[in-house]
Amino acid sequence: MTAQKPLFRPKLTPIPPTLDIPALVHSTPNFQWAHREDSRLHAAPYSQLNRIVAAVTLEQGLPIVVDNWHLRSDWNAVLFSHEWLERQYGDEGMACG
Repeated sequence: MTAQKPLFRPKLTPIPPTLDIPALVHSTPNFQWAHREDSRLHAAPYSQLNRIVAAVTLEQGLPIVVDNWHLRSDWNAVLFSHEWLERQYGDEGMACG
């Protein structure tokens, strides 16, 4: 039995450094800025962060990006590592290198 080739392998195309992101967002009607929140400013049990996420995503219907979880002392560095992803999902769809 031969291994089946994946039907779709997404390719990462880097954003050109000359792209004017602010101009693109302002000139494209369905683009908008996402609210960003630094996770290092919030401590467990994260009640304030939960309120912010609920207010932005549920009440306003807007996207939110929570930055810097990987810089926290309570971050589990094994979670979402290359090794963890490979154990969970194999090498399907992973483009390395």
